[in-house]
Amino acid sequence: MVKISVLKVENPSCLWGAIWGLSGDVETSEHYKKLHFQMNLFYRDTTQDVCTLKPTSLEEGRVYVVYWAVKKSWFRAVVESIFVDSVSCQACCFLVDHGEKVVVPSEQIRLAMENFLQLPFWVQKFHLAGIKPTTLRVSLLEEKAELKPSARWDSSATLFLHKLLQASTLKEAVLLEPESDSTPIKLYVTVGDIKICVNDDLVAKRFAYYSTKSGDGLEEGDRLPINQQSVYIANVTTTQDNTTHQLCSR
Repeated sequence: MVKISVLKVENPSCLWGAIWGLSGDVETSEHYKKLHFQMNLFYRDTTQDVCTLKPTSLEEGRVYVVYWAVKKSWFRAVVESIFVDSVSCQACCFLVDHGEKVVVPSEQIRLAMENFLQLPFWVQKFHLAGIKPTTLRVSLLEEKAELKPSARWDSSATLFLHKLLQASTLKEAVLLEPESDSTPIKLYVTVGDIKICVNDDLVAKRFAYYSTKSGDGLEEGDRLPINQQSVYIANVTTTQDNTTHQLCSR
């Protein structure tokens, strides 16, 4: 288990964060501070031939160094998409050491020198392993509501995760085998003197269900949260009120 800092949460299947504890925390942090300092010395150097540093064209998925006006500094970034019109060219970039998405004009994008690509990206993409989202579907004909698998996370699940992370004093993770561009994790947070497995808590609160397809090794197959997979419509309001109360109490 390693310490992890969660910088940004899009939903339980998309968290951006940094891992601590694989090496000295202070030493690791200093490496990235040094990299940032050296990059800014280089790209701010007025004696540099800017024409040789500007890319002749932009490629989606490629790493560049971009100027972020908000921080007035240069950062490593991956170009995610490009927008071209009759007046200008802009790119939506993901800052790989900060977990932020920014839109920058092409004039503020530079080629990344090889010596600035030696350190791995500070920010990584994670997803909570072994769980998938649920949604509450109401059948007026049968007068009942059922928890069903969903293709996307409900906003209340993401809000619950946000509140849990904000209330925690320590965040730890068990790293599993990376999948494509994301690493599955079992996320644990400490709230007060209680350690909570976030994956299990989302299932317990019925925001999610366990799924073997996420590679968690469960033996019982895909299953919805235990208890009350189906509830009568008369009880739906109570269930929703309880969920709201649980969110507010966190």
